[in-house]
Amino acid sequence: MFETEPLPADSPLWDHERVLVSPHTAALDAAEDRLIAELFAANATRLLDGHELINRVNTVEFY
Repeated sequence: MFETEPLPADSPLWDHERVLVSPHTAALDAAEDRLIAELFAANATRLLDGHELINRVNTVEFY
């Protein structure tokens, strides 16, 4: 968790050698499981249709 979220693009933490910025789920919402399932379904459809995925993680920078 950071003081300001999302972490600003100009934050020195992005390049700090001892910091790994990674995604997390901070929401505790009764609808969370449904929203995750809907995102998965939307991305499966996008993949099959040859479109770019939503919320794709950069596997080099891990954000």
